[in-house]
Amino acid sequence: MKVLVFDPGYGDVKYALVDIDKGEVQTGKFPTLITEARKGIDFEDEESGLFWAGKEYLVGKEAAFLGRTLDPTTDNFLETFIPLLLAKTLLDIGQERVDKVIIAVSLYDWPRRKLIENSAKQVVLKDHKFEHEVLTVPQGYGIWFDKLAPNDGIVIDIGFRTVDVLSLDEEGKPEGKFSFGIADLGVKYFVDDVANLLSEEAKDKFTAGEIMYFLQKKRSILRRLGIEKEIEARIDGWLTLLWNTLLTRKNFRRAVFLKEDRVVVAGGGALFFREPEDGFPCRMTIVKESPEFANVRGIAKWILQEAQP
Repeated sequence: MKVLVFDPGYGDVKYALVDIDKGEVQTGKFPTLITEARKGIDFEDEESGLFWAGKEYLVGKEAAFLGRTLDPTTDNFLETFIPLLLAKTLLDIGQERVDKVIIAVSLYDWPRRKLIENSAKQVVLKDHKFEHEVLTVPQGYGIWFDKLAPNDGIVIDIGFRTVDVLSLDEEGKPEGKFSFGIADLGVKYFVDDVANLLSEEAKDKFTAGEIMYFLQKKRSILRRLGIEKEIEARIDGWLTLLWNTLLTRKNFRRAVFLKEDRVVVAGGGALFFREPEDGFPCRMTIVKESPEFANVRGIAKWILQEAQP
């Protein structure tokens, strides 16, 4: 039996293919960037885009190079384009089918999870068709399972667009009274400014998603244009806003007191995270080793554990 753990973030798509029979896990990611393909010179050996819903699209890093990508941070982006993101993933890992797809959904998007489930159940391309069972789990569950289970605790999952705070009890059940998701507080908050800076300096238009790809790949263009200090200043401002926003929520402050020091910070935003020197009432564990994969790693671990006789 094969299960695809799928984390369609607004910045990157992360995935883990779990082969339960072999006990193996394969992980990967690509930027959540989509653009309509444009015709150029046909050299015949180049890979074509994905034909879906009557159009040809480039997805991932190919879209980043071409530019003019769609904005992935709109509220209906995931339920609209998740079939295309799933198709890209399944083709990349060479799977004609999987038995189940488990999708990690941001707490901000949780009220729309049924729309996302229905959109993901069937993927039809020009020359491929994928059908599978779909299950959604709240963003942060895999991080809890990997880093805190069986203890209760809190996960702060910092994504590209959203910041999700998931509180779980000792039975692994989400606690709605302490859990929430906030849109537009993720790393996009400062990456938008960097995109404007780079666009001005380079005399070309860059989107926030493209800049995030450049930051992760440490592209030299940011250094050559001399905007590294400006980037650091914007990161500092974003972190101040992030913690001030969290600490103004009474349910968050109460939860971290009750959970003592069982607070984990992960997600792609953890790459830019620095623990506040004061004003935060507990110690935190910050996942620094590939923090963007923390969710899919934990869910894959959970799947294999549940499958044991």
